[in-house]
Amino acid sequence: MYPCLKKYIAFCDTMATNNICDFGLPDWCSPTDDWHKQCESAVTDTAYYYYDVLTVSKIAMVLGLDREAQEYKRKADEIRHSFRQTFIKQTDKKLELSCTQCQTSLGCMLYFGLVNDDEKAMFMDALISELHERKEHLD
Repeated sequence: MYPCLKKYIAFCDTMATNNICDFGLPDWCSPTDDWHKQCESAVTDTAYYYYDVLTVSKIAMVLGLDREAQEYKRKADEIRHSFRQTFIKQTDKKLELSCTQCQTSLGCMLYFGLVNDDEKAMFMDALISELHERKEHLD
């Protein structure tokens, strides 16, 4: 499946602008009303793009394709950097996102490794606060 994965990454490359993808399904499970917040599709699309490229890098390494593994790893690092520049703002240990701060965006950033180690506790606290704000409901 490695050739197919490479083709998918190449497709995502064509859909990305400055390493930010915005072409897939948005946060479609969460109802759109005053009580729920919706995450922008660019957040989840770019997180998956990063994760997919990083995964292909690891697969290339297992297959002994060191040059390709390094190229995909470099690309994943660039996507991560662009993601952080676009969506995560941090000033004086205060979390500020330039996207909707919600369960999906916070969980997505934590799960896909887009949060630096020294930021994890702050993101977890924000995610827990979002859960409390929704009366312990996932949205």
